[in-house]
This record gives sequence, C-alpha cells and structure tokens, in this order.
Amino acid sequence: MPLLKQIYYILALANIAANTPLLAQNRISVTGTVADVDGKLLFDAELSLVRQNSVATTNRFGEFDLGKIFPDDTVIVKSSGYQSGSAKPAPDMKFILYPVFEIQEQIRNARNGETITVPSGEHYFYPDFKTDSTTGLHIKNKKDLTIRGEPGAEIWLNWLGADLLRISGSRNILLENIVLGHYNPDNQPCSTNTILIDNSEEIKINNCNIKGSGRVGIRARNSDAILIDNSQIHDNKDFALSFNDCNLVSIRANLIADNGEIMESQNSQVKMIDNTFKVQGYFVPGFIFVEGGSIELLDESIIPPPPAQQLSAGDMYVSKTEVTFVEYDGFCEATGSEKPDDSEWGRGDNPVINISIEDAGAYCSWLGELLGKNIRLPNSKEWEYAARGGKKGGDDNQFSGSNIIEEVAWCKFNSDNRIQSVAQKKPNELGIYDMSGNVYEFCSDRMDSLLILKGGSWINDGVGCRVADHVVSEVDFWDDNIGFRCFQDK
Repeated sequence: MPLLKQIYYILALANIAANTPLLAQNRISVTGTVADVDGKLLFDAELSLVRQNSVATTNRFGEFDLGKIFPDDTVIVKSSGYQSGSAKPAPDMKFILYPVFEIQEQIRNARNGETITVPSGEHYFYPDFKTDSTTGLHIKNKKDLTIRGEPGAEIWLNWLGADLLRISGSRNILLENIVLGHYNPDNQPCSTNTILIDNSEEIKINNCNIKGSGRVGIRARNSDAILIDNSQIHDNKDFALSFNDCNLVSIRANLIADNGEIMESQNSQVKMIDNTFKVQGYFVPGFIFVEGGSIELLDESIIPPPPAQQLSAGDMYVSKTEVTFVEYDGFCEATGSEKPDDSEWGRGDNPVINISIEDAGAYCSWLGELLGKNIRLPNSKEWEYAARGGKKGGDDNQFSGSNIIEEVAWCKFNSDNRIQSVAQKKPNELGIYDMSGNVYEFCSDRMDSLLILKGGSWINDGVGCRVADHVVSEVDFWDDNIGFRCFQDK
C-alpha cells in the first residue's frame, strides 16, 4: 500500500477510535421523569443529547425513555414556560424544572427609557440558574428605567440563597408601587438582601413594601443620589438599611418596623426625614445622633460681657420629636397603664401631656427594654446642648434653630391656645423638632429638690421658649403644657 494511503488509513482509524466507545456494553438505559419544583409531572417536555442522536418526549405521566446510550454525554430537557435543565445520563433520572419569570426577561432585554409594568397579584419566581443563582432580578447597566406595579402587585423570590433585586452600573432607575420579599413561610435563616444597589446613581424607591426575612432590606455600595420614599421596610434580621461609600441618600416618610437595627452607615451621607418607626407592633420615637463636645456661651447683652461659659455634653442620641400620644399609648397598652387625658385636643401625633415625671421615666425604661438600649430623660445641660444644635449650632440662636420664635415654636402667638402635632415647624441644626415651644420637657436633674422643665410651651411667649430658660415645679406636678423627650446613651 502506498505510504500516503497508509497515513490516511491510520488517521481514519484514529478518528473512529476517538469517537467510538471500545465496548458496546458501555451503553446504559436512560429513563426518568420530568416535574416542576412543586412536584407536578410535566408532559410533552423535550429531551435530547448533546453528542448522540437521541431524543425523547415525556408522556402524560411525565416519563421519558432515551433508550440505550453512551454515558459520556449530557441530557438537555426543555419545557415551555420553564427554565431548561441538564445532567449527565443515568439509569433513573429525575429532572426538576423551575418556572420562567417573564419580568426577568423584560428587565434583561429592556431598552433605556422603557417602563415595565408588573401586573396585579402575587408573582413567585426563582433565579435564572443558568445566568446567576445569587440574584433574582438584575437591572444591569440600564438607564432611565421604570418598574411600576399595578395595584396589589407582589414579587416574591422563592429562593433564600439570592438577593431579590440587584441594581448595578445603572442610572435613573425608578421602582414603585410593588411589594418585594423572600418567600419564607417556615422562617428559615436567610443571609441575603432584598434590594442591593451597587455602583449606581439616581435610584428612587417609592411606595414600595420591602418585606424582609433576610439580613438587610436595602443595601447600597458605592452609589449616589438614592431616595427611598413613602415605603415600608421591615422584618430584616440585621438592618433595614445599609450604606457603604454612598452620597446624597435620603430616607423620607417611610415606615421602618421590626428590624434588628434601623441602619448601618460607613463613609456615607444619609438624611433621615420624617420616618416612622415600630418595634414589635408599637410605634417608637426616631433618634438623631448628637456629637458631644463643648459650646462657648457668651452673653453680649451685658456690657462689658461676663466671661464666656462652657456648655458641654457627651455623644448621645436624642428623639427627633417629643414623645407623642400614639407612642405613649402603645406603652400603656403593653404595660396595662392608664392612658393620659388629651384635654380634648386629640391624640395621634400630638405630644403626650398630663403625665408626671414618674410616668415619663417608666416609658423610658419600657422603651429601653424594647430596643435593647439605655433610654432615659436628659439632664438640663444635655437638653440645652441638643437644643442649641450642638457644635453645629452653638450660641447663635435664642430659640432652638432660629432667632425668630414662630419659625421653630408653637407658642402664645400662633398655637391657638393648644398643643399642636409634632414636627411641623422648622427643626434645629441637627434635625430635631420642637425643642422650643409646644410643651415643656422634663429634665432629670433637680434645683432645690424641684423639677427642671426646659423649652417653653404653647402658652409661653418668647421668654419662656428660649433655650437658655427654664422653670421649676413640684416633683408630682403635671399639666397639659408639659411632656417629655427621650435621650439614648451611645
């Protein structure tokens, strides 16, 4: 045989040997079933092999038979409305297919400027396991995208090992009118986030219900201009909110309830504005951090002015408003205490009145146990330091946040001779409301065995409402122009 033909012959034999099993008995019988994740058997599912020419379709019992095939291959199964599956051939195969979620495809293929509508009703889905098993929905490198729910739209990720929604590398994204959460009926441990925002900007979450069960409700990293508005964030194990290296973050008019902690923030600019907080079903005050330090107080109304005085306080948290009826009434319901009279002015967000300092102290102790914090009444120096705005304010203003009393206080000139709802006037430099006017506030220290009250009230003129002023009363005295504010140790 000529040499060239011998070479071709040898190569042909090698090729056949490389693609043909040596022994026919290496073939195995491959049968099995195809079902969805809920156990429903799927008929008309299509099965095929990557390398061998063998196909099958499931019968009405979800069964298939690929015959005898070589095991060194891959079986692919497809069914309309489900994610495809694959596995190495085996004698008794059981495929479980996960449903396809249409919103996933719409988001993946969305064009810039598009609006995606989520229909009413409950929508349960799984990650796209072929793409990324750690994320349910992924808004990636999108711009000017809106995802809006119809009334009653709910999205539930039926997989605890993935973040429900990730927004990465995107700009000007609006998410609104949707309930989002992990489906977790057995309350199993979950270490993921409901929403993760990563390297994005101009992200707005409006009128959404972030139903936690994971570690964090909304986590953001290296992102700017985030607005979370008029939403609910609750039942997260660690934090409702977490921000790392983020700027221009506004958390406004949200209900934040029953989370491990409200927020963690590292190297981030975050503003909390008019939010409501609940713990174990009870409304509780929101707190503002006040950095400790010293303020130099100089009375220039006296000539020559006396030596400057130092007003000092340590780091602390101060309740953003006076304790309200809705907050205090929860304490009464929890402890079986008698609810105080509202003097026929209404309850709700009005500051609680007609309570004694003993009642105020009992509320602080109860709230401290509820939150796991040391909650207490302030002493008069701490109170004044916070009312002046700490180091941000100093001694520039007579009243808390202004030299014009009616900008910051409900007082004799504008109160209509009654208490008014909290947080309607301008706050001071730290974002704390009503430290001048509305109701006097109990302090914990004494002057000649008498109580010290600070801040003035709805019945006082400018003299009583100045941050430097105080009045004293008997220990057991209470009235309809006296309330209190909570302080928390750092």
